[in-house]
Amino acid sequence: AMQRLQIGEDAIANGINLLQHVRELVIQANSGSQSVESRAVIAQELAGIREQMTALANTDDGQGRYLFAGSSDAQAPFTWSGSAVSYTGDQTAIRAQIGSQRFVVQNDTGDTIFMDVATGNGTFGVTANVANTGSAVVGQAALTDANAWDGDNYTLRFTGPGTYEVVDGGSNVIQSGSYNNGTTISFRGASLTLSGTPAAGDSFAVQPSVGQDIFAMVDQLATLVGQPQASDAQRAKVQTALQQGLAGLQNAEDRLSGIRAGMGHRMNAIEDALSVADAQNLHATTAVGELRDLDYAEAISRLQMEMT
Repeated sequence: AMQRLQIGEDAIANGINLLQHVRELVIQANSGSQSVESRAVIAQELAGIREQMTALANTDDGQGRYLFAGSSDAQAPFTWSGSAVSYTGDQTAIRAQIGSQRFVVQNDTGDTIFMDVATGNGTFGVTANVANTGSAVVGQAALTDANAWDGDNYTLRFTGPGTYEVVDGGSNVIQSGSYNNGTTISFRGASLTLSGTPAAGDSFAVQPSVGQDIFAMVDQLATLVGQPQASDAQRAKVQTALQQGLAGLQNAEDRLSGIRAGMGHRMNAIEDALSVADAQNLHATTAVGELRDLDYAEAISRLQMEMT
């Protein structure tokens, strides 16, 4: 159990480092100084990181058993088909007994680690309309009041470069106002900070977060980095998507960090159990030694004295 947890913890730590490198590359690619060619190179590197993540997810224990496949650990659990990943493992957590009544889970299944990570900020995400012609970008999308957020689908649309309205899923206008570069628009517990100049008719969809696997997240960022940004409108749409992709990437990093912390707690539990076992072994060895090394003449004499 300790060996499997140590190997798994190393794999997860490497996964966190890869996600941090993805963030660095995306921020680098989003710089205005990048050329089409340099962004293409970064996109290729991101695609390579996605392959490394898949390899990490298929880490074995050195004895041909795959760590993140549950009980179906005889074959690699993750397969990338070119556009999506498939998970062939199961959700079985394998326990190891480390004491008379103590057990520890020695594996984390691949679906709990790499699959179904929330997109956007974890509560909702923002998507620019593909037909937008302005240069408005949603830079930050935050949840400021969880009690006010109702999980509905909303649309932020601009009736002009300086005016906006927010429409709910029932096509009801719930808010309207004026817009300037850098304005923060807040409604129903959501807060959107925008920059740039929108055109009349431009819109952004604000929808509840959905689950996405980590591999698709990285692959999607690679695709976004490689998209053309020749016009202000193209660049604005790519920037909004990249900001949302980076938010989802943070969710993925938080997921892996939580898994790694759990592995650390379980390794500590095993070390405690080993310490208890060592102490018990020492006491038993001492007791056996005292019995084997007993001076029978002295013991008989002491017994007779006690009886007297």
